[in-house]
Amino acid sequence: MPAMTKGFLDKVYAKGQLYDAQTMATTLTRKPKIRIITTMSTPNWAYRLIFGAPLVKALRRGTFMKTRLWRVKWQNFSRVEKKTTAERSRLLTNFRLK
Repeated sequence: MPAMTKGFLDKVYAKGQLYDAQTMATTLTRKPKIRIITTMSTPNWAYRLIFGAPLVKALRRGTFMKTRLWRVKWQNFSRVEKKTTAERSRLLTNFRLK
């Protein structure tokens, strides 16, 4: 996991603030929808099949699932550096958090 991501989670996901250390259950009254958004130069199929999507597994299984936050969705934008400016603009225009 990138150090900046880990540092962010350490600050936001602090023990006793977002989850109970005894039960590992979230202290949130409403279960949020969590959206993981990534960009990378690796093709999407290679990241999933060859590498096994390690960042997503670390976040989904290693962080959110342990504290019973089940509604996790991952959206990846792959090979971004190969896309033209128009294609990147179209990606951003069509992108919506749902």
